[in-house]
Amino acid sequence: MTEDPINKSPNKPDQSPVERLFPFALRARTVVVGESLLARLKKKLHFILITEDISEHRIEEICRQYSHLPILQCYSVESIESHFGFKNTKVLGFKKGSLAVSIHKELKKTAKRLNLERSQNNVKSAET
Repeated sequence: MTEDPINKSPNKPDQSPVERLFPFALRARTVVVGESLLARLKKKLHFILITEDISEHRIEEICRQYSHLPILQCYSVESIESHFGFKNTKVLGFKKGSLAVSIHKELKKTAKRLNLERSQNNVKSAET
């Protein structure tokens, strides 16, 4: 008797849909970590993900540095470590691509959007 591969899922049942995409992002090398690498690949990034336990000064610095990108704030350092395997990482970048678009779309529903005033200013200027 063979096992049904559909019912046999390696994912935890309490995982959200976006968290199931994280291993694929790692495998596809879509996730960028490290200040120098983020700065170098700034134009190739789709969005920035920062943790909830990052300092206000660092948040302002990131918003200034990556003002052209959407910046989302969610997860703790521990959950980033459990999902991605990066220790003490507070800033992640996601390279442009369909996988990053899917992850960004799902995270927008729950994450805190930090540079929201930038996008609202763009909408106001487009209306005039």
